[in-house]
Amino acid sequence: MRLSEKFKRVSRGIGSGVLAMSLSAGLAGAANAYTFDADGTGGTAPLNNVAALDWGPSTFLALGGVTAIANFNATTDICTTVCSFDVITQAKLVGITDTGDNNIIPGTFTGVSPTTEITMVARFTENVTKVDGTTATFAVDTTKAMYVEIYFDTSPDAVAVSGAGYTDGRLILKGTLLLDSTGTFTVTSLTSTVNLDQSADGDSYAGQQSVTGTGNQGNLSVGNLTIDSTFFTQALASFGLAFANASLALPFISVNPSDCLADYAAATGSGTAITGLNTSDCINAHNFAANMAGQGLDGGFRPNIGPVNGLFSAGVTDFMAQTDFNSPLTPAAVVPEPASFLLLGAGLLGMGGYARRRNRKSE
Repeated sequence: MRLSEKFKRVSRGIGSGVLAMSLSAGLAGAANAYTFDADGTGGTAPLNNVAALDWGPSTFLALGGVTAIANFNATTDICTTVCSFDVITQAKLVGITDTGDNNIIPGTFTGVSPTTEITMVARFTENVTKVDGTTATFAVDTTKAMYVEIYFDTSPDAVAVSGAGYTDGRLILKGTLLLDSTGTFTVTSLTSTVNLDQSADGDSYAGQQSVTGTGNQGNLSVGNLTIDSTFFTQALASFGLAFANASLALPFISVNPSDCLADYAAATGSGTAITGLNTSDCINAHNFAANMAGQGLDGGFRPNIGPVNGLFSAGVTDFMAQTDFNSPLTPAAVVPEPASFLLLGAGLLGMGGYARRRNRKSE
């Protein structure tokens, strides 16, 4: 028998097995990728291999953080309520990465597009758990209300320095449950200070001073997710949206510090329904005061950081730092359809049949 004929017979014997098993492997291999429609209309082809949303550098405001650390230092008992502070942050989408860590934002949607933008706001509570020299350690209080919200806006207007434009547009995701996470921040110099704002476009804070420092916030896994399915086209796993290892640093070098952040109560967030729109926001007017307190221009939170951000002084309550993070998207587990099991079974049967025929010929 010619070699080509032998190959055909072998191929017929194992073809169904290899085909079925390779298709089943393909189903499993796609499990960690997520499909995201960047404009929610289908006008931009949905991205099928999404691993994470990448947010631009932004402000991490520890609302009451200085007060909480001072209270921790002053108590000898377990410190709870008076040693807690709220973290508030807001950011703009600047990238979408695939499972190979490549930026795959399509050309018609750049994340800083002249016609669209996607923004995020979040608020949650942390407790100071340790102060060791110039290092403070804190942990998420999972018993307190929190929110993470993502907005899509066809009129881009988010401005870092004024804090305006992060909560208007269409609410497309909301989460209200947070799992355990810890973070730290270390002041690296108490004796010499620097300008708080050292971003590329110049000092917008008239020489406002700050300590230097560095820190991080561990994975913040968010649950109780409600999503707009025209953007998030697959179900997200419980706790599937995670802020991965958010970095903290001083001074600000990649973005202007925000002099206002959205002021929504931790219990509610800004949107009450996933289809809701919101127009209450910090106004786009940068009004710096020497201690960044009491501006009184609108209802947003205005950081009260004192003459030197990061140092204790009379009347100072807050602390702020630059942060940067991304949001991995994890699709909810899909139970294989009966057809998938049949396909795998056919593959195993095909391989088994071929093995039996080989054994008979060898007898």
